[in-house]
Amino acid sequence: MVASRDKRADTPSQANNFLDLMRSLFAWAVEAEHVEDDPTKDVKNVKRASGGGFHAWTEAEIDAFEARWPIGRASG
Repeated sequence: MVASRDKRADTPSQANNFLDLMRSLFAWAVEAEHVEDDPTKDVKNVKRASGGGFHAWTEAEIDAFEARWPIGRASG
């Protein structure tokens, strides 16, 4: 399971989504007695780098947006 997670580690969200899916699958498989043990139980999620949040628009960017997309203008 660790190798499968690490294969996706370049995209941490993909790796963590994969683990979430496998955890759900094995929780069901253990409950339904298809397997005896959950191989995902000790596998940790990949840590994601802090993105720092979103850029706050400057007044100039707001003005440019409003000039391009005036209020009430129909799209298309």
